[in-house]
Amino acid sequence: MSNRHVNRTDISDMGRAAEETEVQRAANRQLIQEGRVIRSKEMERRRREEESGYDGSSKPASNNTSRLNSQRPSLDLSTIGISQYRSTDPRDLRMQMVQLEEKLKGAMMANVQLDNDKQVLRYEVDLLKDKLEDIRDAHTSLNKAYVEK
Repeated sequence: MSNRHVNRTDISDMGRAAEETEVQRAANRQLIQEGRVIRSKEMERRRREEESGYDGSSKPASNNTSRLNSQRPSLDLSTIGISQYRSTDPRDLRMQMVQLEEKLKGAMMANVQLDNDKQVLRYEVDLLKDKLEDIRDAHTSLNKAYVEK
């Protein structure tokens, strides 16, 4: 009987952990969405600055590009097999980089969720193994009692 109580407690703990994970995921989604809004506003501001302040020299674009390069690691698109990104326009490249970063963040979030799900499933498998072992022990003891009678 204590095993059932422990199992129910463990299951309720698992449920609470799952709820906490869902709350964390919702908070992460909200932060990502806020980040996207901020990035889009920043990109729009930069685009307007470049269009209004562009005098034919590449100085404004090169300053932005060098600042972006110092903040982010370089990405060689040919090494990951993306041939559609062949534009040399800095704005297009930045947009493509932002899109790839968003895809990366989405993939990272999916990996985290899959890892959490895997851990929950492993825990459930362990519980089921323990339950199976208890049932086998009970079956063995019942068989012994039956043979003795």
